[in-house]
Amino acid sequence: MGLISFTKTSRHKRFNYEPRYYDPVAEELKQRTEAIKQEIEAARAYSKGTGNFSSAARISRGFARAKSQRKKTSFLQIFLIVVLGTFCVAYLKYGNMALLILVFAVPVYFFARKFNVFESE
Repeated sequence: MGLISFTKTSRHKRFNYEPRYYDPVAEELKQRTEAIKQEIEAARAYSKGTGNFSSAARISRGFARAKSQRKKTSFLQIFLIVVLGTFCVAYLKYGNMALLILVFAVPVYFFARKFNVFESE
């Protein structure tokens, strides 16, 4: 006996099997021809000076980018350690005046960072 239901009931899942022919020799030949075509296109693009270069060139650019990020990170860590150390010494020497300067300097720093004042092109 079916009652009116406000929820959607799930339907049975159907299994569709479509058999296909697989030839490993033809598959390997197709992969090899695609690889050769890509190498030829890469060689043409390299000779013209445009387009994608080999995967080795892309990988080396990725490592260079990661290395520059590490340099920026290490510089930022050293900068923060120096700033915090200087603040601690200034707080011990000048007291609450150093805290007041820090309260005004932090928003100025974030404002300048938002508008890329410290970035060089």
